[in-house]
Amino acid sequence: MERLTLLGLPLDPVDMEEALKRIGGFLQEERTHQVVTLNPEIAVRAQEDEALRRAVLEADLITPDGVGILWAVRRLHGLALKERVTGIDLTLALLRRFPGIRVYLLGGSRGWPREPPGRWNAWEAWWWASTTATSRRRPRWWRPSKRPPPTSSW
Repeated sequence: MERLTLLGLPLDPVDMEEALKRIGGFLQEERTHQVVTLNPEIAVRAQEDEALRRAVLEADLITPDGVGILWAVRRLHGLALKERVTGIDLTLALLRRFPGIRVYLLGGSRGWPREPPGRWNAWEAWWWASTTATSRRRPRWWRPSKRPPPTSSW
């Protein structure tokens, strides 16, 4: 299906399976690719933040992340998308589908370590990255010498 436009931004009307197939194709190529999970907050913020707008415009895949995006596509384009393809769901699905994939987590605030200590599972790494990017307080369990609480692995 061809790319849609929403608030002047491109959007690929894909479901999770289609997004995974496209990213699988990206992994076969010798160049880097950028994937954006477009949610209403990013769409609105990109109207005034030129760097964010440019990042979305240059992305190779832009997935619908958020019920507001699904609603807007149905309302403005008359197309009912099957599902949201959120950043965390897509990340976890990618790690399951392509177990050898190398992941770089970008984010953080002053005072946090540059990378998570030790080897963590995908959920722990995502939680660490999202917490580091959005919180100024360390979680209760955080001690540099201590692993986080165990989580189920898949």
